[in-house]
Amino acid sequence: YIMCVPHQAPEAKLSEPAPASPHPGIREHKERPMFDTLQVATDLKKGGFTESQAGALVSAFSVMLRDMVTKADLKAVLKNYPTKAELKAELKAELENHPTKAELKAGLSALEARLALLMILMSGVVVGAVGLIVRL
Repeated sequence: YIMCVPHQAPEAKLSEPAPASPHPGIREHKERPMFDTLQVATDLKKGGFTESQAGALVSAFSVMLRDMVTKADLKAVLKNYPTKAELKAELKAELENHPTKAELKAGLSALEARLALLMILMSGVVVGAVGLIVRL
């Protein structure tokens, strides 16, 4: 993933020229930054860090940069997922296959009417059955 240059002699040059940057120890290499550990450690020591502190920070930076997610990483993962437009289109198509609120209300009203008619018919049957029983 990351190009970590182990402790090199100061006169050793990296294969890629460093861009103009306030941080000469970090250079871009493809999608991931290259990390010149000796340069960064030297800069930290010049800034007042002890050798032990500089070594600990360089080690932490190396881990952080190694595990860093780049835009290319995100694009590679996200290409397997549908886009927002695709999700909207899928949802719209799915909703077109379901009844609307008005259609559901109309269906419910028709069902209520059928149930009321069935109750009236059942009442008539009960009244007729009671009449037959009374005659006997």
